[in-house]
Amino acid sequence: MWSGKKGSGKGKGSKGKTPAWASDGWASSWSAYNEPWNANRESPQESYAWGSWGSDGKGGKDDGKGKTKEYVPRLEGRYALAKAVLRPYADEHGKAVYASTSVKDLFGKDSMRQVLDSRNCELVRRPSVGLSTISGSARALSNCLDTYLEEGEGTPSAVLGRFAEFFQTAEAKAFIAACEVLVKERTSETSKAKLEDALQTWCMFYRTHKAVISKMLPEVLAFVSTVYLGGIQMLEAVTMCNALSNWAHKIPTTTSNAATLGSWQSSPKDLGLMKKFLMESLRQRHEDSAGWHRKGLQGGDSDDEEEAWGVKMSKRPAPSSSESSNSSEKARKKAKKEAKKHAKKERKTAEREKKEPEREGATGAELGREDASAVEEEK
Repeated sequence: MWSGKKGSGKGKGSKGKTPAWASDGWASSWSAYNEPWNANRESPQESYAWGSWGSDGKGGKDDGKGKTKEYVPRLEGRYALAKAVLRPYADEHGKAVYASTSVKDLFGKDSMRQVLDSRNCELVRRPSVGLSTISGSARALSNCLDTYLEEGEGTPSAVLGRFAEFFQTAEAKAFIAACEVLVKERTSETSKAKLEDALQTWCMFYRTHKAVISKMLPEVLAFVSTVYLGGIQMLEAVTMCNALSNWAHKIPTTTSNAATLGSWQSSPKDLGLMKKFLMESLRQRHEDSAGWHRKGLQGGDSDDEEEAWGVKMSKRPAPSSSESSNSSEKARKKAKKEAKKHAKKERKTAEREKKEPEREGATGAELGREDASAVEEEK
């Protein structure tokens, strides 16, 4: 879908009609908006918000395609789905997210399977990181919902209830009527007197109810922001975990994951291969982190770590270039070597299969010579 074509991705859920939030939209003079990957965005602003111009936050093509990388850089926060889909203000239909029709359609199964890729989701971009971040958001959501079920004056359910009741008052309803006038002032013939009344009501509402709004809104936002973020992150996870082929083929190939990822991609519905790939990703991340601490002569993550061999951190010698070699680098080199070997084997297999039609008309002696040659190559 990022290419502007239906079913452009691989795997389950990648084909089918264009999701509800996508439309041909209106023409724009923005050159980037007119590019193929933005063909289904509603506007230049929506194109940018959905992260169409970034793979690693610096622009470029999808990380899941092209040359094998040494590593994949982190996903910049502004391109993450939870931020990219959120509008800076509600549209004329009252929607807080970029959706041309139903918000439910936007977050529906088919739409999410097309939307998620390595440019907006860490679970696809760097699975080991995505597992950690999504788990943290899910834990925060669970804790947040636990407080909602509690009873008491300061609980989220009580605060939300009071805020809802507040909007049922006569003053609040007059305020909403004033908002209607201000929303439509550019598209309707609103008299100057009516506009002045609406502006007066709007300003006085915020001044008169300053204490109530200032006290309740932080509590409301503390709750709903966690629900929103946790909900988006869990939606990413449930989408990928139930579209394994889609997930496997969107993950960027690196020198360290080429072997296990290639194995999983060959049979994406095999849960054992998926688990093997994810376990290797977690192991690699752990080794990378441990290697980073060793290079800095740090034994752990704590800032209060005790002195090592009686030498304070500030007085410890900087690591030399010879000390930079660690198990993580060795594992990466080994994986790179295996990836090259695997690619060479695949090329030979492809060449052999290509020659099969030619061999059908060959004599027995010729076939014997070719088979002997193939055996020598494998040795």
